[in-house]
Amino acid sequence: IIDGNRRFFACMQAGWKKIPCDLVECTLQEAKMKTIIANLQRKDADPIMEAKNIEQLVKDGYTIEQIAAETGRAITWVWRRKQLTNLSDGWLKKVAKLPGKFSIDCLEKISRYDKALQEKVLKNVCAYELNRNRIEWSEFSNRFRGAKRSSCTPFNRLEDRH
Repeated sequence: IIDGNRRFFACMQAGWKKIPCDLVECTLQEAKMKTIIANLQRKDADPIMEAKNIEQLVKDGYTIEQIAAETGRAITWVWRRKQLTNLSDGWLKKVAKLPGKFSIDCLEKISRYDKALQEKVLKNVCAYELNRNRIEWSEFSNRFRGAKRSSCTPFNRLEDRH
């Protein structure tokens, strides 16, 4: 099943004997691409999972432009989302533990810095900040002030456009 796993299992649970579907012939790589694209188009997709999916497509030889065209997303959106894979392990664990706590914008900006600095800032995150509903970039920006950003993206200055 390339797309519609949840619908398929819902139909099974409902006791349907026949489930409508479209059969499509494709290679394993094409099926993988279609599955990832379908997941990227979901409204409730986890941003870290989106980033990992985009990174996998890039590893499989797809360009950012191709992924943007297939998903209907802007090139900058695809590139910025992919940058979330540059978050340190500590940040990835914190985000998984506290889903929705950190704004996407905040995570994208944190991901642009060296992982050692990311970890240092994470260790200094106080309980007050984590008790808030949502944490925005403005609450971390002073901790990164003056630090050199990674040169991993041509979109490093996007934060200045907000």
